[in-house]
Amino acid sequence: MRGQREKDCLDTIKNTIFCDQNGNFIRNLKGKNFLEVSEQEFLQDYLFYTNIQSKCLFGLTEEDSKEIVNILRKTTPNSQASEFPDFIFDNGFIEHFQITSSKENKRGAKQIVNEKKFERKTEQTQKQFIKECEETPSFDKVRSWTSSMQNPEHSYEYLCKSIKTNSTHHLKSLENYNGNKEVGIFLIENPEFALSMLENIFEDWPRGLFYGDLREQQTFMCYRLSRDKKMLNYLYTFKDRIKYIFYCYTDYERSKEQTGIDSLYCNAIKKYEIIKLDSIPYLLKLLPWDFITYPLFVNRGSSVYNISSKIQTDDTKNNK
Repeated sequence: MRGQREKDCLDTIKNTIFCDQNGNFIRNLKGKNFLEVSEQEFLQDYLFYTNIQSKCLFGLTEEDSKEIVNILRKTTPNSQASEFPDFIFDNGFIEHFQITSSKENKRGAKQIVNEKKFERKTEQTQKQFIKECEETPSFDKVRSWTSSMQNPEHSYEYLCKSIKTNSTHHLKSLENYNGNKEVGIFLIENPEFALSMLENIFEDWPRGLFYGDLREQQTFMCYRLSRDKKMLNYLYTFKDRIKYIFYCYTDYERSKEQTGIDSLYCNAIKKYEIIKLDSIPYLLKLLPWDFITYPLFVNRGSSVYNISSKIQTDDTKNNK
């Protein structure tokens, strides 16, 4: 069976497309979902079974969109768990890999190494703290334990290197693959909250000059592959071998329902972009300015609080 990480990443896209806001499969007027109809029925009325958003599609036509949802409908894990690719369908494949904007070495990405170390240490220390609280309870004050981890160094340069290194590695695996290669898809996952992007529209703008309501500057609390001209140009170089890029990332949005200080807190939301590599020259025409990509200061914390309370038994009641 395929690794859970790869499955979870692909399911992020599938669940967004085939499920409603409550996480239930979207059904047609007869009450059937996308798995309960034939391929012919599905392709004839695929919009009845999907919630695919055009704002997540970059360079795709309506026919491309139909192809994508049908691929996601039919894709299955590769029965050879250790071999390329991760997922297969009738006329192609999906290969997953993660990218990082932290420094990498033989042990892997420093971000992931540090996170695993932090999680192990936190779990061990929390168990010890809970044990101490059980053995020596405190009835008059709250005891607490807190641990934190600051993100290691992140940079746009590290991210570009990670994308290129991983792409090159998997393209070499593709060369040795004897299966159907008609439709090749790279499923690129960015699991980190480490980089932000700012559209550099004022690079040559005179200081103090008003611009009315001509346009707003695009800003993102995450890295968006669709806005990165440098990486789009790079991905375009292997358009003859890879047709689509599925890019999965985590965005952070402030709650519109909260007020005051609570409105400053952000909710993590899994999102995706689907990019057709052959259409990248058209996408670049809509990106007249570069984006400045810069690291965020992120501090991850874990806390445990404890106060004990006495349980009143029948014996203690009778003694009062």
